[in-house]
Amino acid sequence: MGRIGVKPNTAISLYKYLKDQKCFIVKGIFSHLACADQKDHPINIFQIKTFDDFLNKIKPDKSTILHIANSAYLCNFENDLKDMVRLGALPFGCYSKDLPEKFESIKSIFSVKSKVSYFKIVEKDQGISYGYSFITKAKSRVVTIPVGYGDGYSRSLSNIGSVLIRGKKFPIIGTVCMDQFMVDVSKGDAYIGDEVVLIGRQKNKEITIKEIATNCKTISYEILCSFNERLPRVYKD
Repeated sequence: MGRIGVKPNTAISLYKYLKDQKCFIVKGIFSHLACADQKDHPINIFQIKTFDDFLNKIKPDKSTILHIANSAYLCNFENDLKDMVRLGALPFGCYSKDLPEKFESIKSIFSVKSKVSYFKIVEKDQGISYGYSFITKAKSRVVTIPVGYGDGYSRSLSNIGSVLIRGKKFPIIGTVCMDQFMVDVSKGDAYIGDEVVLIGRQKNKEITIKEIATNCKTISYEILCSFNERLPRVYKD
């Protein structure tokens, strides 16, 4: 990947050097697939073979922890998981693609919620938010949600995203602001203090991290990491 570590042609000499030094103990050896989430990508076979060839040449001690598998590897490759699997996103129920059948029972444990902070009636042909990027086509019921890109809720969701209120999905209208965004609730009921689900389940509806990522033209992991310390965390058993 060109990120960290050393190339195979220098790895053997480095390993021998480290083994010869009394001040070093080689506890583990690992590699990382650049395309693990693309099961049929030819680079995967090449990288796995390169890693295995290296291990066969150096013959590491049995106590050395060998690992190459992350969440994507575990989803796409069942064989030869070495000594350890580096699970990052999968325990959160978050994966960039559809989960394989063997992991279909894994559900998201991550949700983002807020509350309706303001309610108003907006007349037809009124502009909403910065730049008037949304103009009401009819008299509308509009609520304000006190979350914005300052919290990690992407501005890319302007006029594209949606939220859940009272078990119904409602569209975001106008530009997502730093601290707030607006939602059209004309086709349902919503009042000040109502729970708003930005990511997660409410009754029989769900907004997934993957859905948010698709709307933002990014990957699920970036969405998972975006929400900052301005949002209180609530941990549940």
